[in-house]
Amino acid sequence: MDEIKKIELLESIDRYIKGKLSQDEIEALWIEFLKYPDIFHYFETQVQIQDMIKNREIPESFNIDRVEEPMTQGASYKVWVYAAAAALIFAIGLQFFSIPQPAADASRLALTEIKLDEMVGSDIYRTDEEEILEVDLHINSAIAAAYNDSAELAIKTFRDLLNEELNDRQLARAELNIGILLYNNGEYEEAKSHFERVIRLETVREPIIEKGWWLYGNTLLNTGKIAEAREAIYNAYVMNGRFREPALTLLNEIDTELIGKSPGKMQTP
Repeated sequence: MDEIKKIELLESIDRYIKGKLSQDEIEALWIEFLKYPDIFHYFETQVQIQDMIKNREIPESFNIDRVEEPMTQGASYKVWVYAAAAALIFAIGLQFFSIPQPAADASRLALTEIKLDEMVGSDIYRTDEEEILEVDLHINSAIAAAYNDSAELAIKTFRDLLNEELNDRQLARAELNIGILLYNNGEYEEAKSHFERVIRLETVREPIIEKGWWLYGNTLLNTGKIAEAREAIYNAYVMNGRFREPALTLLNEIDTELIGKSPGKMQTP
């Protein structure tokens, strides 16, 4: 997030607390909270500070000696509390801009392992195009190797295939399958790049694209990209296929991780 965006969000938070945002602006701000959990933590801190001012709760670190005239004690006290709170807000705001906020650890929400039956094989047809038939046979033989506990051989086969000229149907299967194997090896960054190529293909069947979004989202969770993971899982959800229900469950869990909402209170994705 750039500095201009941060400033805009801080101004929106200030207006929100002061009751100056419209309903549409409030909803837009909460969408930003979903994207940036550090912004939400800042918002929470601001609310706590405002409560402190209203309740006259002064942190011990601000308990300094001050001399006041009896007749003006109330006014002086009020001015002093606001000054102390302003100093605290400034310190927190400075920390917000200077120190990267740690992202919520949502990797525990991701799939621990992808079942091998999620791999997609090639349908073999009789054809005069021997090279295409050979590629399809290699795809299926690599899947068979994975089932026979030879994951490294399967990964090597798929890598070799990806160096060849493939049509989109073959490319989608090779990319998806190697992504699954790498995910199960814990090689999430590389797996992510393969799933990303799957979802960028425009000519393959929707079930493969849906599966690509679902697996891409889980991989993003394992790489700490929580907001991006939510978007990917949402894309799988709206495709209304076999991953719709697990996607909805995971969306609720991600929202709980990001802003502390209970799953039952999640707004419609």
